[in-house]
Amino acid sequence: MFAAFKKYKSYNELEAKQIKLAESDGYTFLNSKTYMDLQEEKKNIERNLIEFMLNKNQMLRIWNSFYEEHENREIQMLKNIYEYSKVNKYDKAIFTVGAGHRKSIMQKVQKTNSNEEFKLNWAFYGG
Repeated sequence: MFAAFKKYKSYNELEAKQIKLAESDGYTFLNSKTYMDLQEEKKNIERNLIEFMLNKNQMLRIWNSFYEEHENREIQMLKNIYEYSKVNKYDKAIFTVGAGHRKSIMQKVQKTNSNEEFKLNWAFYGG
């Protein structure tokens, strides 16, 4: 699927911008709102590019499946953290995920913390 996206200039330009910023600014960039915005833009470009593909129905199914799996993994990671935290005492912990998960994990944490009786005090590194 991603090889198909790489045939398009708009996708390659955005990806090159992300790589350049990651190389120059490192974790500062990867933990920034700018990175999250570029990731969202990249996802939108992917979805728009699919509309121009000959096999768009097949590609859309693959694309949806990819992001659904992404979503399910994040939900399970948070579920595991909350289950572990209910039965194990600790003062501080670190949950490290790839930058591509940052925005959706932050959203899920906010939602999970508001829905759970058991609350965790989350602090996110960076901007």
